[in-house]
Amino acid sequence: MLGKLMKYEFYAVGRIMVPIYIAWVAISFLFGLSLSFNEDDLSLLSIIGMILFIAVICVAGVMTLVLIIQRFSQGLLGSEGYLMMSVPATPGQHIMNKALTSGLWSLFTGLVGVVSMVAIGIPFIVRHINEIQLAEVWNKIIEMITSMGVLRGGITVIEIMILIVIGTMAFAAEIYAAISIGHQADNHHTMFSIIAYIGFGVIETIVIRILGFVGLSGLFDWNLLDIQVNGFMGFQLSLLVILIITLIKFAVYYAITWYFTKNRLNLQ
Repeated sequence: MLGKLMKYEFYAVGRIMVPIYIAWVAISFLFGLSLSFNEDDLSLLSIIGMILFIAVICVAGVMTLVLIIQRFSQGLLGSEGYLMMSVPATPGQHIMNKALTSGLWSLFTGLVGVVSMVAIGIPFIVRHINEIQLAEVWNKIIEMITSMGVLRGGITVIEIMILIVIGTMAFAAEIYAAISIGHQADNHHTMFSIIAYIGFGVIETIVIRILGFVGLSGLFDWNLLDIQVNGFMGFQLSLLVILIITLIKFAVYYAITWYFTKNRLNLQ
């Protein structure tokens, strides 16, 4: 059932985000094209291209955030709520569907951002193809990959992608929890949702400060672990710590959202 829910959710979000992605890449290419023909100074066309490029980045980022909020608020607590709750799926599946879809679309947004940067450079490369020493560039790339390690580089990229998805899921779950609490009020749902979200931020800050104080006070001495890590292993340990913290954060807000969705659902 989760797969069917995600299929529907991907279609609903994709019909909005895919045209934005296409426009993003197209504008990036045109921006790069204007730069390649005006390398010495910025022409009016280049300035317009830069403005459009920045604008489409803002639109993509804002729409990703808006859809994270809208798909949960309207899909489960708004006009679509009665229809979605009639589907033979548990509240947990509905929440996981929204959160996981949000994480994947955030990852897609990041990947399209990388593609857009490549699109900017393509016109310059094509125009100066005869001046570029392809063999030298290729050797540099091979040298960089070899020094970093193909396996390590691949692992790192995959880990970062996973962290982006889980991080967005945790962020989305926090928003969902705030919306769920806000909808318990008889009126002014949005205002109470914002207050709840701010409250979560305050609580997180207090918890972080307490944990930091505990660590500094010596109640938990990291030196006792006797971990000596540098370079790649140090980076891996840092990613692991961030991943664990993010998973805990997601679990907490998921539990809050699940409780209110299952026991105190207040459809508009």
